[in-house]
Amino acid sequence: MKWIWLFVALATLGSIGQAATTKVIADGFPQVMNSQREGVHWQDNLSVVILNEDNLPVERASLVVDGKELLSDNQGRISVPTAPKSDWLVVKKPGFQKVYVAPQESNLITVKISLQEINAVYVSTGFARNLNGSKMSTVLELMEETQLNAIVIDVKDDEGRVSSGLEGLVSELKSRGVYTIARVVTFKDNRAPRKNSNLGIQRSNGKLWADRNNVTYLNPMNSKAHDYVISVANSAVDMGFDEIQFDYVRFPTDGALGQISWGVELNSDVRSQAIASFLKKARAALGKRGAYVSADVFGITGHDKNDSGIGQHLETIVPHIDYASPMVYPSGYASGTFGIKSPAKNPYDIVKKSLDLYTSRALVANPDLIIRPWLQAFRDYSKDKQRYGDKEIKDQIKAAMDSGSLGFLLWNASSNYTYAGLKRHRMRKP
Repeated sequence: MKWIWLFVALATLGSIGQAATTKVIADGFPQVMNSQREGVHWQDNLSVVILNEDNLPVERASLVVDGKELLSDNQGRISVPTAPKSDWLVVKKPGFQKVYVAPQESNLITVKISLQEINAVYVSTGFARNLNGSKMSTVLELMEETQLNAIVIDVKDDEGRVSSGLEGLVSELKSRGVYTIARVVTFKDNRAPRKNSNLGIQRSNGKLWADRNNVTYLNPMNSKAHDYVISVANSAVDMGFDEIQFDYVRFPTDGALGQISWGVELNSDVRSQAIASFLKKARAALGKRGAYVSADVFGITGHDKNDSGIGQHLETIVPHIDYASPMVYPSGYASGTFGIKSPAKNPYDIVKKSLDLYTSRALVANPDLIIRPWLQAFRDYSKDKQRYGDKEIKDQIKAAMDSGSLGFLLWNASSNYTYAGLKRHRMRKP
């Protein structure tokens, strides 16, 4: 299990008291808060200073208090004039471990936060629920013995099915030191529009539109559709997930797109503003609850100066998320990309060049953004049918690290993972 140390400095009117040491589980609800005592309450005129591991102030860190999210200044300071009503305060910043702080006797508090590299795998909900099944047993073993420390689980899947009752699973994973990410498939949804057609993309005749696979979509320009997805995301926060990851946060790409009635003239700006509007609303709703917000985007968004026809104009959407996960699967790139004849056979080059391009633009639009790509852990589906094993996965991870990414996500739709490409080590026990 992974532990971080929080040092809370106690001070009273001109005199600094002895520092209290608090031990919490990284990114989970605190299991031991030896500074929390019965009868101790928050004080008025609370002053919180947020520092990094080098004792330097952290600017634009968040303090979640009473349903609000406050940001630190360039000295790492946040002021709370009225005593908080919350039992816990949450301190967070993308790329750092969240810290939960209990009420203190002093109104002067210093919180240290540590950098956090998230390395995750995707596991479908059905497999994730069965902790003793072969697939989850393998994943949990990898969590213990490699650099993996996080898991992505569907809360709303590609069909639009919404999972509930995951509190016990999330709690168990956190007890093992595992960071939990709820995957919420956003606008691709074959359930909700069929129950309420007003939420779905419609044809000019007023009937629901569906793609080539007869799958319906929520309308990215419909604020009520936004609200529905955010309500699902909020349910994931209720179940204890650390982060909400929005996938398919885009306009559809296939099917009879010309039959769609949008009600407005559609262009790159209109599409991108619709996606940005959703992400902004979601980030505001979820951030003030202590959750991080991430979005999966096409790998090509770093190449395309426009929106790729799907509303994912990079500079328009990244200011509204904490983590961006470009899907830089080498199999998804056309022959000749970056002058590479066979992208699937050159995973390092294609991932590195793609992420370099993405990073050079994204961090200008959002300096606090953490880039954490999706990498390929499945057999190549292009004409080469390249097997993706130890070397291919290792090359992708190295490319991600060399590009400055903080962590990575491995995708295998069947949730099949091995030690291939991962660093073996024994997790240090507390």
